[in-house]
Amino acid sequence: MFDYKKSVFLSVSCLALFSSIPAEAGTSLNSIGIGHASHTSDTLDSSKNKFDYSFVKWTNVNINDWGNVTQFLEFDNPFKTDKNQQGIDGVTTLKHWARLNYNISDTKFHLWLQNYYNANEVIVEDNFYYGVGVHGGNPKSGLWQVNAGLHHVMGKNPWGQSLNGYAGGAFSAQYFKPFVYKNQKLQFIAYTEAFLPNDRYKEQSFAGSALTWDGLEKDSIGYLATATLNWRMSQNISTSLTYKNQSDYGGYSADTNHIFMYGINFHF
Repeated sequence: MFDYKKSVFLSVSCLALFSSIPAEAGTSLNSIGIGHASHTSDTLDSSKNKFDYSFVKWTNVNINDWGNVTQFLEFDNPFKTDKNQQGIDGVTTLKHWARLNYNISDTKFHLWLQNYYNANEVIVEDNFYYGVGVHGGNPKSGLWQVNAGLHHVMGKNPWGQSLNGYAGGAFSAQYFKPFVYKNQKLQFIAYTEAFLPNDRYKEQSFAGSALTWDGLEKDSIGYLATATLNWRMSQNISTSLTYKNQSDYGGYSADTNHIFMYGINFHF
């Protein structure tokens, strides 16, 4: 049985969130990274509010006897050097993502709490997920976890609409696999996150669905899926390439959207 006291996913990718370093309980792991996000032309056509941008990111993981806490703080377009699709300075966005897994005794199950805060000159949103999860594997052969629960949201969209309350169901899953290729340490990380919005959320949505809510089906699902290849160049330096696919999520349209992110990270 995989024990979270001995190992945890360390978030060092651009948004995939999870690579891994074995660590003893009572350990705090940190990284600072810079990177760039690029969209395909079809994605920019369908999501007119999006643009390519650079980012700066801090990540922290704390491992404890009772479980672990993972978080990142990210600034997108921090110096307003990136232009939006209208040719003017793009917005600067602050993102904070945090997840707490609390072990349920010595079982494979844990309590799952997750929060994502996103703010810029246009919107403010906070998404809180809570539920239960199951985890397994080991750091050598691969680690995985699956979480499911409910979604509470509050915020305000560009049109002055506000939402505060229960917004539907939520789900997340991740898988980490280390391997060696030509004596180089590599890691593959897959992550997905989804929510099933209720009617109230779809009618008052302030991120993603607000762009196309008239076309949303009753059982539509907003999702994010990522695949990351991470190369640990040295003890303190890593680089990563991430592919993101998201729909009705994070301000993207209901179409299938493709984003590529590259980052380099310093670990301490």
